[in-house]
Amino acid sequence: MKMPIPTELIPICPDDGLPMTMNLRADENFVEDAGCSTKISERSICLNADIGQVLRDLL
Repeated sequence: MKMPIPTELIPICPDDGLPMTMNLRADENFVEDAGCSTKISERSICLNADIGQVLRDLL
């Protein structure tokens, strides 16, 4: 199902007047700040701990 967005609802960059896009990880242009990799590592550690606990509970 196509759900086009009316052009008047697309935000325009105040610097160059081009249409803006959402901050999505769609290509090499994803915007990350200094804390992003730290948060990814924290989530990975947490996820690994959760998986470990589930596996221990199954045994």
